[in-house]
Amino acid sequence: RIRTGASVIAILRGSQLMANPKSGTVFEAGDRIGLIGDREQIDAVQKLLEGPAGPEMQKL
Repeated sequence: RIRTGASVIAILRGSQLMANPKSGTVFEAGDRIGLIGDREQIDAVQKLLEGPAGPEMQKL
């Protein structure tokens, strides 16, 4: 939320739904992410997630 303004409200990992995940939750390959925010915020998250997997990705 700090970087983009959008909030992660859910993560679907396989058949497991994690509602309101904690801020320290690490995304895994194949996760489906539910977000809430305006169009610019959602676009910022998409750009961040599509970028190179470096230190910034590990801090999400």
